[in-house]
Amino acid sequence: MVKIRPQLLSANLEKSIKPKMKIFQDLGFLANDISEIISNDPWILRQSMKTTLIPSLSVLRSLLGSNAEVAKFLKTSGRFLKTNLGKNLVPNVELLKNCGVAKEQIISVMYYFPRLLLSNPEVMKKYVDKVDKMGMDRSSRMFIHGVRIISSMSYKTLELKFRTFQELGFSEGDIAAAFRKSPLAFGASEEKLKEVKEFLSCHWEVQSIMYS
Repeated sequence: MVKIRPQLLSANLEKSIKPKMKIFQDLGFLANDISEIISNDPWILRQSMKTTLIPSLSVLRSLLGSNAEVAKFLKTSGRFLKTNLGKNLVPNVELLKNCGVAKEQIISVMYYFPRLLLSNPEVMKKYVDKVDKMGMDRSSRMFIHGVRIISSMSYKTLELKFRTFQELGFSEGDIAAAFRKSPLAFGASEEKLKEVKEFLSCHWEVQSIMYS
């Protein structure tokens, strides 16, 4: 740990590090899991027990269901113990649940796209509003993918993607239909989109591609 975070040498072992390790022990985490979590991200030990560690562990356990699942998650996503989850993760999860996103999809996003759920809640609402405006049904399992894709691009980049589709012969209605059906396609580069369109156009009309 010291090799990764030499600043820990300046921390008080008895007053700072040991009490934080004890939090995990008191909550029932296994010694091996505690060691691996801390080794993967020693900066966790620099966080406040009262305002960050204890509340965050409580939030994660309520969401993931068990210490084993929390430990598994934190071994790859220690950043969730370095922020106030009550101010970002909790409201964002509630928003997505209210949109009808299944819990297992939310947990999958936590593992693979953690930055999305740690976004400012007001920004998250804007992502959701944009997906709504694209006509995406909130009951669709594609909804969360639409939110993720929107979150991954700046407004300028998103507009460029729309313009590329238009240049390829797609109407606004076609673009919206494509987004609703396969939002992940909007993550492809402009060059890739043109290559795929060129290939498909040899066999089908634009409307056939969009609505098949």
